[in-house]
Amino acid sequence: MVQTALALVYADLVADVKTSTDGKLYPLGTKREEDGKIYRYVEKGAGATAAVNGKLAYHQDGDFKVTATAADTDDGLVAGVWMSVIAASGFGWIMVRGRKTLTTSGVDDIIKGDALIGDAAAAGGVRRAVLTVAGTTGAEVRAALDMGIVARALADDVDAADTVDAYVVIE
Repeated sequence: MVQTALALVYADLVADVKTSTDGKLYPLGTKREEDGKIYRYVEKGAGATAAVNGKLAYHQDGDFKVTATAADTDDGLVAGVWMSVIAASGFGWIMVRGRKTLTTSGVDDIIKGDALIGDAAAAGGVRRAVLTVAGTTGAEVRAALDMGIVARALADDVDAADTVDAYVVIE
């Protein structure tokens, strides 16, 4: 007997969102693979910071309830990258693997190949994982390693826009 896999067809785009009154389209945590990228379906938790396309989302309560504010959780708990603006208690997709333009912290000069980590001070932005720069303290190195690499820069950052083309490696 030959088994064939059926392609799953989604009723939405990865940039589509649902409000709390609309209800969710899929179980939280649904994994979606599309165009060589991987996404997870999440609920946006509380937090004053808006979910912004290209900024980091952080685990908040439960496995797939996320926030846009690292201060609401821990800056090492990166869940993915927002694909769109999701209102509090709303539902949508975050990217966990694949190519994406990310918002930077604006303080680093990121160069192609750099490992990127979340930057709690940058409200969802990323910065270089500073591991070998002269003058870096042991505490800074440990902090960078503790937070975990979330992406690799595919190009130098665009200083004027505070963005960098990167490959997200969260999952």
